[in-house]
Amino acid sequence: MPFIYKDIDLEVLEDYVDIEVQFVETSSLKPVHVIKNSKPLEKLNQNYKAIFIGSAGMGKSTFFRYATLSILNNKYPYFLAALKKQIPIFISLKAVPNFGKSPILRTLLEDTSFLRHDGIKKLSSLTAKSKVFFLLDGYDEISFTTSNNHIRYELGLLLSTTMDVDVDEDCIDTKYLQIYKNITRCNVWLSTREEFYRLNPIGIKASSMKESSTRPFSKDFIAVQLRGLGDNRLVLVKKIFDKYRSRSKRFAELLDEEVFIEEIDTHQDEEMVRLSKRPLFLTILCYIHVNHLLENDEKTFAVLPYLNELVLECIKVLLSDLDKFKVREYSAEQKKLAFVKRRSNYLYEKTEFLKYFAFELLLSGENIFNVNSLTKYVRVFFEKHLSNDNTLAIMAELDQPRSNNPTFVMQLILSGVFVVVNANPDNLLYDFPHRRFKEVLATEALKNPHMFDYFISKIKSRNLSEFVLIVFKYYKERQDDIMKSLFDGWDNDEDQLYSSQLIVNIINQNPTFKIDNYILRYLRDVIDANSYNKIYTELVLKSKDNFYAIKSLILDNIERYIIEGSLHSVNTILELGEFVNPNFLQTQLGQFREKYLSLEIQITLKKFELKSFIHQGTFIDIAHNQEHDEIFFIALSSITDVSLNDSFYISFFESLKLNQIISFWYLLFINNKNFSGKRKSSVFDIYQLVFTAFLNSQTATGFIDFTTKTLLTDLKSFRRILDSKDEKTDIEKLKLLEKEVEGLEIIIEKVKTISDSEWQDAKYLHFKYSKSRFEYLKDRLDFYKFYNVETID
Repeated sequence: MPFIYKDIDLEVLEDYVDIEVQFVETSSLKPVHVIKNSKPLEKLNQNYKAIFIGSAGMGKSTFFRYATLSILNNKYPYFLAALKKQIPIFISLKAVPNFGKSPILRTLLEDTSFLRHDGIKKLSSLTAKSKVFFLLDGYDEISFTTSNNHIRYELGLLLSTTMDVDVDEDCIDTKYLQIYKNITRCNVWLSTREEFYRLNPIGIKASSMKESSTRPFSKDFIAVQLRGLGDNRLVLVKKIFDKYRSRSKRFAELLDEEVFIEEIDTHQDEEMVRLSKRPLFLTILCYIHVNHLLENDEKTFAVLPYLNELVLECIKVLLSDLDKFKVREYSAEQKKLAFVKRRSNYLYEKTEFLKYFAFELLLSGENIFNVNSLTKYVRVFFEKHLSNDNTLAIMAELDQPRSNNPTFVMQLILSGVFVVVNANPDNLLYDFPHRRFKEVLATEALKNPHMFDYFISKIKSRNLSEFVLIVFKYYKERQDDIMKSLFDGWDNDEDQLYSSQLIVNIINQNPTFKIDNYILRYLRDVIDANSYNKIYTELVLKSKDNFYAIKSLILDNIERYIIEGSLHSVNTILELGEFVNPNFLQTQLGQFREKYLSLEIQITLKKFELKSFIHQGTFIDIAHNQEHDEIFFIALSSITDVSLNDSFYISFFESLKLNQIISFWYLLFINNKNFSGKRKSSVFDIYQLVFTAFLNSQTATGFIDFTTKTLLTDLKSFRRILDSKDEKTDIEKLKLLEKEVEGLEIIIEKVKTISDSEWQDAKYLHFKYSKSRFEYLKDRLDFYKFYNVETID
């Protein structure tokens, strides 16, 4: 339930309010058109696995708790109808340590009393019968404590409906393998924020999906986006106000849910209206509204203009509230301690510490803490960051705590600012009520210039990915510093890709921000330094106003760097040329065909020339009318493009001699080109058979005899099927078979006409390629040079 109901504990089952949902594609997260009906979550009964995506405060955790408690109380709403007799296991991922092998299952087995004895055996038995329903809450709140994201890898297994034989044994404990296999047929739900999921996608394999990441639905896998309360805001507010009205006639006179909603909707801050559709923030507004009424004794409510002020006001209310009914989930002794000393003491110091503490938690990636770690942060704060008349008293209480005098730390805990995230009385773990509270408080901390500079120095930390978006929007006067730091100082390709995606997210949320000059400056620096560029194409496309500037950048630099042989600079320039106009690029490349250039540059120029032909759809026609040299084959084999499918290569192969096909095939193999299909399912797989036969052959005659015999047998079989067709035969299968017959005839003719010298040349090249393969994988250019020197004319 929303944490803020400290004094009016809503019962989740009775007081739960439905939220609006829509289905999205599992990769792009784009909405999927689904016919609206009164039961939008019906599809959950048809899928084993589901990912629930929503923004902060959208009700993801509440929805998971509602589902869990419904099953435990034998109450099954329509979307849980298929889960009767299931055992729900709710796991808060922020409480799972992100290190060691199998962190989720390990934590479950260690922290669940039922599973502490023979846990593996019990869990294996339950999952084998598909009796367990896992609800994994808060993927966006996991920590990044090591370079390996063990939780993300394990989630990939838990959400998959099929499992490979091999798993990463650095991340997974093999003694749990059978449990993972069993869980492929168990129901598993995961909740996460959208922005976090985009930056940290999970590798999921679904048995009924060719590519699980590109389809919205399958038999086993589904993605759901939570969109907020929608028209149900009034329902939630009424439930909250009814709790107060039942306690006092005064509340009955003052509280009016319709007036309250109208005040919000007529407010000038559109973000406030939008956030009111999130259960968490609407609940906070209700709570502040009630306190406002108590202070002013009137119905009107001035909605706070900014989100930060809203959260800070909520923190202030929690820290200074003296009502004994507002301390929840604590023992009688703890409650008694809360009133020995007023919780409104040290209000300024507590507020400043919470800002600092939230900032430090985000930077470190810590999501939970206990009393000891909280105490350490308090000591550091008052020793290094804040010193005033109260500091000595606060530190003295920490040094000599007394049972009748709660310390600064205990006052914070009893105020309700933190919530308990585990049920182990020996080591209670706490967190802020919601990540959004940490983000707002940390944003306030950055008003200190030294803290902001420290934030800039850590801006590429994965833990800060979502926080950066908030800071960028809030501190408009520091946007230039943020953007410069994201563009500068990339240590590796991974950092470059991550920063590029983060910049794209920033621009998507701030469409009026002018990104053009930053991109242009970055591109100039990369070209001048001959540095490797792996910037997101999407980011360059954001720079629409830079079209002519980029065109000028190409014209000013292309000849110089091509002649100099600056490979990375040329690559960047040519990539920009593709962005500007492929025809423009082709015109520029034409002037260098006759000049002496290094082999690396020749290959690069040829690669981009071929890409332009491919995008224009003219490649096959050109390929049939040109002689092909080694540079042509190397350049083509290194092109990564979704349009280069089986059909493309089959059409291209028709223009080649068999020894050229074999040589080119090996280049594709070295470049790790993977092709779909099984034996006899396509003409392309027949080429695979020919290539395999070539590798195993000792003489040209033996290769020809074996291959033609095998292919002729297939050809006879295919023709026999065609000849025996009847009215019941599948027309589509017949068309496919006719293509295979046509392809077989072409391949057989190529095999028959290969000469001894052509076979020997291909064999020699293959031998040379094999020797250099490891060098090639280490540095592709070494292979290119080798290829040029060693190839037989």
